[in-house]
Amino acid sequence: MGVYGGAVGGGARVGVFLRIGFLAAVLFVGPMAAGAELRASFVSEMRVPEQAMIQPLLEAACPGGVRVGKEKGRAVFGCGDVFYDEVPLRANKGYPWREGVAWRADGVLFGHFLSASSKDAIVSGSGAESHPYLWGGTLLLTKTRGVWKPVWYKMGVITRHCRRTPLADGREMLFCEDTDGGMGHAFHMLFAVDLLRPKHAWESVVLTADMFDSPMLGAQTQFIDRVTFGEAGTARVLARGPARYQIELRLVDGRWRATPETAAAAKLSGIR
Repeated sequence: MGVYGGAVGGGARVGVFLRIGFLAAVLFVGPMAAGAELRASFVSEMRVPEQAMIQPLLEAACPGGVRVGKEKGRAVFGCGDVFYDEVPLRANKGYPWREGVAWRADGVLFGHFLSASSKDAIVSGSGAESHPYLWGGTLLLTKTRGVWKPVWYKMGVITRHCRRTPLADGREMLFCEDTDGGMGHAFHMLFAVDLLRPKHAWESVVLTADMFDSPMLGAQTQFIDRVTFGEAGTARVLARGPARYQIELRLVDGRWRATPETAAAAKLSGIR
């Protein structure tokens, strides 16, 4: 799975991972060091933040207060300080001398993520996260008696490009995609996000395409071209390796799995 297949999980592993990530960044800086631009294989349900939508969520959670900036003529919404993996969040911390957006929101999605009846929201964003955390994280909030309350912020839980998937119990989980890269590899990964049990994106991968061109390893080209979703937790992935492949996915007990017939085809293509 490459250098970032181990993902983050535990204090000691985080420290080792950060050191490895830093060393890799120093030694292997190049066009694929942070992953290629995403060639989306499905339409995301994440919404671009607008002030009426994002303001109540940020007011409930922002360390350093809510900040509004501008980039390329468009409003940018975020916080005056960055988030870390903290519960509860430091909502009242303030830095009156800092005027910029330190943590920036880049997407919002509403749904029933904690239970079938809960009213929840996620905000995708970035601030202090570096490459080991895939340059971002997710803020989860839930509405209680009409008031938004922050539940957690998780670095490395990536929800920049996602869509909701209904579960049998009425909750919703997410099917997402993103890119990563390092040491000459460029990855396109499909992964699941269960907001009751959030994991680093690399720890919840469904399929990964890996491209590289190396004097030692040779060259490999793989693409995930399109994902189409059916009813009752089914999806079809069109991918390319040495040939074109169709991989059928089923959502079983909260986990996406390839059918036995198409899992064999995926293995032949090298797409995991």
